[in-house]
Amino acid sequence: MKQSANVFRNKSEEGCTMPIMAAGIILLIITAMIYYGEGSRLVIFVLVSIAVALFTIHEGIEINLVTQRYRQYTSVFFVYIGKWKPIPSIDYITIYKERVHQQVYVSSIATDTTSDSIKVAMVYGQNQQIALGKFELKQEAITLGTRFAEELNTKLLDYTSVKPHWIIE
Repeated sequence: MKQSANVFRNKSEEGCTMPIMAAGIILLIITAMIYYGEGSRLVIFVLVSIAVALFTIHEGIEINLVTQRYRQYTSVFFVYIGKWKPIPSIDYITIYKERVHQQVYVSSIATDTTSDSIKVAMVYGQNQQIALGKFELKQEAITLGTRFAEELNTKLLDYTSVKPHWIIE
């Protein structure tokens, strides 16, 4: 998570997805085959460049608190691409638990995985959200939520327990 005094940037938790990573690995294998087959140096350079670009792809959010704008971005080779939008009127910032349950089936073997995380989001309108980040530790989420609640002059709701409560009202 990169932050400066006025700009907040955070990668989404997914990062480089499995299909994109697989495509990068396949390109590297093809490149090795071309290299050992006495292939063109230009073709090898282009294929390696594309493979590296595939490994650097990630998505996230960037918020500029000075201009009061945000964007969902996609980054390739560390160049951030996305359309800036004005930050809507934020009702409150929320911190909540998210439980992800995934079932994986391979041949005749099945497995279940469950993971918990703490998410922070800006809430506006009819419960619409702009996700700010996902954390393992609640204190990190509270720190980020507090920063944004203070910057945007709004409330902070802790929804991680059975009984939700306001941290900042």
